[in-house]
Amino acid sequence: QALKDGIHSAFVAIGLQVQPLTSLAAYHLGVIPDGAVALPGGAAFTVDPPVPSNQARGILLGYFGTAGVTSHVLVVNLDYTQAVTTTVVGPGPLEVFNATSRTWSAASGGSRAQVSLLRGGGKLVRLAGLQE
Repeated sequence: QALKDGIHSAFVAIGLQVQPLTSLAAYHLGVIPDGAVALPGGAAFTVDPPVPSNQARGILLGYFGTAGVTSHVLVVNLDYTQAVTTTVVGPGPLEVFNATSRTWSAASGGSRAQVSLLRGGGKLVRLAGLQE
């Protein structure tokens, strides 16, 4: 029950952050399911190292923003069997949302933010300097 409550609480915290934004796109990295969209070249946010195109359970990037401009990305581990650590690369300095404390922290790598994703879990990342 504690894990379920923790996941629910994190989901609510992330939902509150993206609620005022518009969902702009969702991109699959790895094997692209029917009807899904691959990450286009020159995308605002990506991950490093790249997800191999034959990886069955890759990563999903959900783009959010305002006026058609991406400011936030939700990085989701589509593998429910193992955790993964990756680096989100953005167009400027990044901040990572801590869903437990509901606070933003500057990425130590500037425009590169290392994130650890639980099995089936996600992290919210945004461009630094945005208003709360």
